[in-house]
Amino acid sequence: MDPKPKEIRSLWSPSSSFCQGKLELWIEILTPEEARLTPIKNIGPPKREQWELDVVIMNTKEVAFKDIKSKGM
Repeated sequence: MDPKPKEIRSLWSPSSSFCQGKLELWIEILTPEEARLTPIKNIGPPKREQWELDVVIMNTKEVAFKDIKSKGM
């Protein structure tokens, strides 16, 4: 499979001024005969991976601690 030039497009929503994501794509312009002879490529999502993220907060200022069960930790 020969490498294809890829484009990355931003996805926008009329209700937001922020980009909602990115779309990575390539475009192939084929004749009907070329299209019949070209195998379909799998463009499904990648395999899921399980991740764990640990966060340590070293210091805070003026934060109200509202979890009564964990007070005094």
